[in-house]
Amino acid sequence: MESLIARVESCRVLLQLIERYTPEELNEITQSIVDHIPVNFTYEEALKYQNDYYKALVDYKKEFREEKNIWDKFLDILAGGTHQSPSERVMLDRWIDGEKGDL
Repeated sequence: MESLIARVESCRVLLQLIERYTPEELNEITQSIVDHIPVNFTYEEALKYQNDYYKALVDYKKEFREEKNIWDKFLDILAGGTHQSPSERVMLDRWIDGEKGDL
């Protein structure tokens, strides 16, 4: 039953991606995911990676929909208009979690 639920959830995520993004954007997202998949990983690690990346992607999309306050606009100017990609967010979160584990 858990396997069926996991597959249904995967299909739901896939349908949401198809609804939200153009084919070109989906190709770019897919390539980015493929480029950052670790060489040796278990199925559980792959699921965790998928969930982490999806959360980062949702946060990334949400960031562009929100109205920015003056402080956010100022920080955008300082950053030169660049934004952290979803894969960079996942990598940074993992690094921070690793640092917390070392304390």
